[in-house]
Amino acid sequence: MMKLLLFSSLLVGLSLAEITKDEGVLVLTEANFQEAIDAHEFLLVEFYAPWCGHCKALAPEYVKAAQTLAEKDSPIKLGKVDATESLSLQRSLMSEATLL
Repeated sequence: MMKLLLFSSLLVGLSLAEITKDEGVLVLTEANFQEAIDAHEFLLVEFYAPWCGHCKALAPEYVKAAQTLAEKDSPIKLGKVDATESLSLQRSLMSEATLL
């Protein structure tokens, strides 16, 4: 019985990918995207490409917004997905610099 509980705990731990933050913005990937959606009632996600000029221009303002929301203890969270690395998430987008 103890082996079964240990194995079950290990499986649950493996299924959850860590959600890190970059200057207050949640860093989302294919591995943790659904977990972030499930964990946060209000989540604005930017799909960006590192080479995109519009994305680069938005980045500092997006960070400021995330930090302001955190300071105010808001339930609203901001996340970002590098669309060049998360291709299955990016497929439904018309272009980078998309906010959903």
